[in-house]
Amino acid sequence: NMALELYSIATAFIALFIVMDPFTSVPIFISLTKKFSPKHKKRAAEIAGLVAAGVLAGFLLLGPVVLSFLGIRLESFQIAGGILMLLIS
Repeated sequence: NMALELYSIATAFIALFIVMDPFTSVPIFISLTKKFSPKHKKRAAEIAGLVAAGVLAGFLLLGPVVLSFLGIRLESFQIAGGILMLLIS
C-alpha cells in the first residue's frame, strides 16, 4: 500500500531528523570551521556526513545484535529511553 510506504518513509525521516538535530549541529559546525577556507569547510562537511552515515548504519546493523547479546528487549530499551527523555525535560 502506497500510503503505508509513505508513512514509513515519513516516520523514518522524522526519527533521523530528530537524532541528527540539525538546529544544534549546524551552528556548532559553523563555529568549529569558521577559520577554514571554503574548500576545507566543504571537505569537513563531507567527512562529517560520511561519519554520521557510518554511525547510523552501524547502529542499524549492530544495534539489534548488541541488544540481543545483552539480553535487552527492544520494548525495555524504548521504555528506558522514554524515562530518560522525561527526566531530561
